[in-house]
Order: sequence, then C-alpha cells, then structure tokens
Amino acid sequence: MAGAKAPERGATLLMVAFVSIFLLIPIIGTCVDGAIVYWAQRRLSVAVDAAALAAARALSVEQSDSAQLRNAQATGRNYFRANFPPGVMNTTVVGGVPSSAISESVTHQKIVTVSASITVPLYFMPVLGFKNQIISATGRATTRDSNMMLASEP
Repeated sequence: MAGAKAPERGATLLMVAFVSIFLLIPIIGTCVDGAIVYWAQRRLSVAVDAAALAAARALSVEQSDSAQLRNAQATGRNYFRANFPPGVMNTTVVGGVPSSAISESVTHQKIVTVSASITVPLYFMPVLGFKNQIISATGRATTRDSNMMLASEP
C-alpha cells in the first residue's frame, strides 16, 4: 500500500504552482496596474482643476476680450504642464495639450472648462491583452465680471 500513494505526493505541489502562476500573478498585476491608473487619474484631475482655476483668474488681466481669451488659455496650459509634466509615469497627453473652452452666460459669468485625456501604459496587463488605459478628466471654474467704482465725498 505504501507504493500506491507515492505517485500522488507531488500533485498538490503542482496544483499550487499552477494556481499561483495562472491566478495569483494576474491578480497581483491587476492590482499594481490599477494603482498606477488610479494615481495617474488623480494627478490628471488635479492638473485640469489647477488649469481651469488659473485660466479663470487670468481672464481679468487684459483689456480686450480676445487678449483675455489668449492669455487665459496660455495660462491654463502652463498650469497644466506644471502639474502634469510631459512623460510623467510614461503617460502621454492625447492631442498633446488639454482643450479649453471659455463661455459667457447671460449673467456676465465666464465659465472656463479644461479637459484632458491621457494614455497610461500598463505593465502587467499586456499578458491578458490590455496594453494601455485612456483616462479623461474635466475641470471647470466660474468667474464673474464685476465693475467697481470708488467715490469719495468732497
């Protein structure tokens, strides 16, 4: 009877090795890639929010409307690049720069919207056929035109 049990002794070790290779390694890889994608999404969100706030603030710098728009868009791009430098974690910005739109409402409010998408390379998931993940974020800021006059009594 001792001879009949001997061939089965390595079967458990083989099953553990099989399960760890084909189940545990992809799960760990998914966790690592998921953490990288989450980190990139948070960083992108901060960058578009900062760009929108900076562009809204820059709207009051110039006198003419067209100069204000150009200055606001340039300021927004600069803030975006400062918070999300090119190539951080091997990511690339889709289109090269974030898109920005400035609209004015009836109540003299200007709404600045900055949107950006990035491509994040995955490190473990190419084994399962996923090479990149595209993430998008949008930041929005509102500013109101105001005219102030200071008057003094004689």
